[in-house]
Amino acid sequence: QLAGHMGNPVLLLHVEGLEGVGEYGAWKATAHAFSAVAIAQLLFAPLWGRRVDRLGTRGLIPWSTMLTALAVLPQAWVREVHAFWALRFLQGAAAAGTIPTAYVHIGKVTAAHHRGGIYALTLSSLQLSNVVAPLLGGFLSAAFGMPCLFVVAAALLAGSSLWTRRRL
Repeated sequence: QLAGHMGNPVLLLHVEGLEGVGEYGAWKATAHAFSAVAIAQLLFAPLWGRRVDRLGTRGLIPWSTMLTALAVLPQAWVREVHAFWALRFLQGAAAAGTIPTAYVHIGKVTAAHHRGGIYALTLSSLQLSNVVAPLLGGFLSAAFGMPCLFVVAAALLAGSSLWTRRRL
């Protein structure tokens, strides 16, 4: 969640510099970038859900997180708006498996009488990341440039993938 939202406050600035934005305008091109993630998540969440039902959660959380990292990393260097949108769509398709699969896993490993509290803590941590991520993203892009933002986000996602692969 943290890595996925780090770019939100500065995404417009990144999109403005991409080739091919002129025909859309920076605001509309940025809206398409946000929408690409959301549409992909809408389409792919049910597919990930069916996979979790068949295969379980153990391998799917690290797998979807690593795929998300692989979709985020090249966003640092892509120079054309359509390619950026495609990468954002792939990011959404991969990320669609992470949160729902994590909730299924939490439900499986938590005693029934503790699930409500654990789900509340999980939601609270997600909301905390929605507060911290834009601040971190704004700082990174201002201090080190826009590509750093995507590199750090991909590194956080890859690290999370490796950690969960060892822990689950």
